[in-house]
Amino acid sequence: MRYRTTVPGCLLLAALAGCDADALPGRPRKVADELPKLAQRLKSTSPTVRMDALRDAALFGPRSLPLLPQVIAALRDGEAKVRWTAAGAIAAMGPAAAEQAVPALAEATRDADKAVRMKSVEALRRMGPAAAAAVPQLVACLNDDEWSVRAAAAEAVGTLGPAARQAVPALIPLLDDADPQVRPRAAWALGRMGPEAAPAAGDLAATLAKGDPALREIAALALRAIGPEAYAAAGKAMADPRADVRRSALKVLESAPPLAATAQKQISAALAGSDAAERRAAAAVGAEVCRWSAAAEAPLLEAVKDARPAVAKQGIEMAGRLGGALAGVAAALAPAEADANAPPPEAAAEADKLRAALGRIAAALAAKLADADAAVRQGAATALGQIGPAAKAAQPALTAAAGSDLDPSVRDAAKWALGKVAPSK
Repeated sequence: MRYRTTVPGCLLLAALAGCDADALPGRPRKVADELPKLAQRLKSTSPTVRMDALRDAALFGPRSLPLLPQVIAALRDGEAKVRWTAAGAIAAMGPAAAEQAVPALAEATRDADKAVRMKSVEALRRMGPAAAAAVPQLVACLNDDEWSVRAAAAEAVGTLGPAARQAVPALIPLLDDADPQVRPRAAWALGRMGPEAAPAAGDLAATLAKGDPALREIAALALRAIGPEAYAAAGKAMADPRADVRRSALKVLESAPPLAATAQKQISAALAGSDAAERRAAAAVGAEVCRWSAAAEAPLLEAVKDARPAVAKQGIEMAGRLGGALAGVAAALAPAEADANAPPPEAAAEADKLRAALGRIAAALAAKLADADAAVRQGAATALGQIGPAAKAAQPALTAAAGSDLDPSVRDAAKWALGKVAPSK
């Protein structure tokens, strides 16, 4: 009885033997000698012979390109098994076959046989950027009745990335696909689109709350890839009662330090929680916020100190909003009373750096309490109050402004700030 070794098996044997696939037993050493024979076999009246010839062509990969016209013609063979084997042979040839093969493969994605559709979509994925011409057909395949075709199409458009941006609306429903093989591929594909997938941010964030841990992981990475448009949606997931869902959201926030800073209450709660993995994730986010604040400090101080009132006001407003949030992160990373759930020592070290930065920001704001522009002085007092106890060094300047500033709005702002910076016990 004659046995046929599978293609992967042939390659494995060749690797183990340290020889070229051309030199396997029963094969000529030169591809050029074999290709004419394959061309003849592709003309056979026997579907089995034609299919075997296509499999052998696939084994030679890009070296079988001279056979490409015949292989493309086989996509229209009367036998389904020959058609899907032809798609596999084209896939093995790789991007070098794209110029001629992409239109034929795009047509084959509408084949009546599900295996042919799937293999054609997989082949398009292997064609590289040239497959962008087939995006409309790939989008149609995202709605195919067969799950394997939908899964393959999601991988194909994901491989193309932003060039397949028109696939985003069709990918969103697949996050809830009935087949578990399709859902993670859809999430991955959306992540590959980057900011172009912003319309999917809400749906991806909702996926963080679903039961499949692997899917949540992929959805979190996708949200990170989408960027700012997705951060707010992920931040909402921090309110979920389940620790594993909050951990997924924290992974997204770690890539968005400014937003993570404004979510300091949720970070504080996560750091104080009983779930060790969530505490580690929250500590990582807090450390990232600290590193980001170090980079942001110089331009922020420059804006606060600017002599132009309009610029200074903007810098002061930002200093107040972010300063207050950063102070909350610092307090969460290094609580006054440590317990068994306290963040690791390295988190406390980052908190010390953050407090030092806040001290420098508070000093710049305190200096602005003497500015000639009353609106600047009022803004500086308000910003110091937003920062709270971390701006305690500004207490003398606030006291002076509260008692002697000529503008009543400045005096009122300074009094309010004093209550926040040095609250009475």
